[in-house]
Amino acid sequence: MKKLLVFFLLLGAIAMADLKPADLAEISSDTIHIHVEGACTSDDLQVPMYTTAGEVMEMIDLEENADITALNPDTVLKDHDVLVIPEARPEQPRISINSADADLLSKLPGIGPATAEKIILYREENGLFQQLEDLMKVSGIGENKFAKIRDLICL
Repeated sequence: MKKLLVFFLLLGAIAMADLKPADLAEISSDTIHIHVEGACTSDDLQVPMYTTAGEVMEMIDLEENADITALNPDTVLKDHDVLVIPEARPEQPRISINSADADLLSKLPGIGPATAEKIILYREENGLFQQLEDLMKVSGIGENKFAKIRDLICL
């Protein structure tokens, strides 16, 4: 009896419900929402569907330190995407192994005051370094230590 009662209640609920199909035109939208963060002044944007990252970058105010080289401007954005504008990292000036003093050489990772003095002594006795790899001729600087500082030094 309970099952029959539940059946008739459900049947009555279905009969009273408005079962017209959803109109897709009402559901779809011609715009999407994009959140932009990072090296820019904009944050939330409403843009047309099929907008690319390049088009959004033209719409926003980029900061001076924005680095858009890593972004693909042809990427088509979707609703609620987040576009992050990276900041350019300032390039660290390289330290010249042919002219730097002991204090400056000591700022290199793994190079203490004693090793910095050895570098200067090597320069005085053998002349200027001709290539970066010559630094490994200094006592206390092996391949591992050289690999850590290679990108931080110049001639």
